[in-house]
Amino acid sequence: LKVQGITELEGTMKSATSILMADFRGMTVSQLDDLRRKCFENQIAFRVAKNRLVKIVFEKLDLPDLGAILTGPTGFCLGFDDPITPIRIISDFAKDHDRLVVKGCLVEGELYGPEKVAELKAIPNRETLIAMIVGGISAPLSNFVFVINEILRSFVGVVDSVSQKFESENV
Repeated sequence: LKVQGITELEGTMKSATSILMADFRGMTVSQLDDLRRKCFENQIAFRVAKNRLVKIVFEKLDLPDLGAILTGPTGFCLGFDDPITPIRIISDFAKDHDRLVVKGCLVEGELYGPEKVAELKAIPNRETLIAMIVGGISAPLSNFVFVINEILRSFVGVVDSVSQKFESENV
């Protein structure tokens, strides 16, 4: 049973881009259900596992030692697409539920403490970052197109006035 649990946990953690660790002691069952539901709605896995098993999995996956983070009951929120989504979801949930305490986060192999998690939360999501990049690229291009259009419009205006002057002189 433990080997199966380790294998399942290893597979889940291996495919995660981020793993947020939180202490959920003192939360009611309904609050935990709300947390699980919020995670599920955002394609985040929420797991609770024995610290000993997590240490084994982290060693197998060659992930950093969690040390003091793995004391007491720990919930693991695993993000698979955008690594910041679990941080954002849990941080927002923790604002309304003071019993939930963020212990740390592992983002793409880097371990961050609770103070750094608050900074990571401020990073915009993937869609916003892509929109910012596209906007940054398209703004100069659209300005360039506008300038070219103005040059063409001015050129056409000059040609038109020269042709009108030429017609009026030859009439």
